[in-house]
Amino acid sequence: QKSFILVLLLWILAVPMAFHGFNGARLILYECFGNRDDDAMIRWVFALSFVYGVVLGMLMLMGNQTVSPFLYWVIMLVQALAVAHGVSTRILKSRHSVLWKMQRISGSFLLVMVPAYFLFIPLNAPPEMEANFLVAGIQGVFLTAVYILLLLCALFHAGYGVWSVMSDYLASTNLRKGLAALVTFITLIFAWIGLFKTLSI
Repeated sequence: QKSFILVLLLWILAVPMAFHGFNGARLILYECFGNRDDDAMIRWVFALSFVYGVVLGMLMLMGNQTVSPFLYWVIMLVQALAVAHGVSTRILKSRHSVLWKMQRISGSFLLVMVPAYFLFIPLNAPPEMEANFLVAGIQGVFLTAVYILLLLCALFHAGYGVWSVMSDYLASTNLRKGLAALVTFITLIFAWIGLFKTLSI
């Protein structure tokens, strides 16, 4: 049984992440699809973040809901890939850099996967639900692949986002290159740690 403090900390972490994702979707709709009704979109960002926070909080407090991890992540992965595909078809032929395109595509993928990950925590099925060894093995490989994909997309998106924001304040090309090298190094360290932890589960 998770302590109330841990549940509260998870909720406090999840809601800003969801807000960031919904606001990122607003920016993607503006940049890639020409939706310029900013006032309405901002209202939607706050409304969706509020609804997500309430639903997540209720699930965390109840703690008596379970789902099949395999089915849950199949559904979420299909939705995430569909959203990422829709964005990629819109921007792949644009004149923006490859990294910029990857940032938007990874962001659209994470828009589904990150809120889904935090929702999955209170819905995580107990191990005894996966009694069949073969089925559990197949599901284990699939879930590991999903978590690795989520990890790598999140790290790239975060790393490029940090570099993009900080480089706006650096006039020197050498400083921007140094920042890029530092962010890449730190991102690779986190990727190695994340991969090690994920594969050792």
